[in-house]
Amino acid sequence: FRSYQLNDFLQIECKLSQPGIIEDFNYHEYLTRYDIYSTCSWAKIEILKKGNNQGIYSKILWVKNKTKNSINTYFTEPQGSFISASLLGLKRQVPQEVRDWFSRSGISHVLAISGLHISILAQLIMIFCTSVLLIRRQKAFWPTLVIIILFVLLAGAPASAVRAAIMGLGLIWTQKIGRPQAGKRIIIYTVAIMLLVNPKLLKADIGFQLSFMAVFGLSLLPEYFNQIFQKIPNFRIFPLRQYLSASLSAQIFVLPLVLDYFGNLSLIAPLANVLVLSILPLIMILGFLFALAGLIHFWLM
Repeated sequence: FRSYQLNDFLQIECKLSQPGIIEDFNYHEYLTRYDIYSTCSWAKIEILKKGNNQGIYSKILWVKNKTKNSINTYFTEPQGSFISASLLGLKRQVPQEVRDWFSRSGISHVLAISGLHISILAQLIMIFCTSVLLIRRQKAFWPTLVIIILFVLLAGAPASAVRAAIMGLGLIWTQKIGRPQAGKRIIIYTVAIMLLVNPKLLKADIGFQLSFMAVFGLSLLPEYFNQIFQKIPNFRIFPLRQYLSASLSAQIFVLPLVLDYFGNLSLIAPLANVLVLSILPLIMILGFLFALAGLIHFWLM
């Protein structure tokens, strides 16, 4: 199990094979979205030349690895693996038993850097800035933008997170300029451009589909739910009504996809999502500050 880094030159010897279906999962179709048509198992790999690791993406991965090491060092389980999953997208480090708990509760999406995750996170940060910190909506866009960008970079800037951030921030931008009704057009234009670049995303990328549906739900339903939940208190420190409206708006639009792909319906998912997603921004912000402190000097940990 040797360590391979970005920009390493490798010589790989193996027998290529076409990926097939694994337990009703079309692995071949999943890989073709990025023009990958063959897999290589048990390869003989030799490092011909070590990379210089001078590029921007190399620096991003360096920060991600340092952050992961700090979390593994200073947090016990399963708290450490949960923070690594929600902050860095390292879902596979979470014990299977814990993943099953999240799945049965309908909140497994918080363990992955998904479109639903980033869309709701951006919306909740905006709500927190305007309702708790009393920042004007036009100015609240900028801290939301910075937090989402830092979050995506800290996760290693995977394509799924970048796409979700673009759609989510596009929706927030329409709120900043005071034209929330234009949110639907911005989302559709953004998705159209992405599909022009890679049309395979529409059929083979579940994360792309969840991103689009979650953001579209957030552009249509929150005000409708706010009227329905008028009797639910909207505390300054904990704007419960707005959190509930944002969570349900995204959940309703992604529900058909979740049932189709995962076959899992949790009756307590709406309540669980409100409770979890309302504190998730705080967990992620504190986790980010912890990671930043660890990168500055380990004595700060």
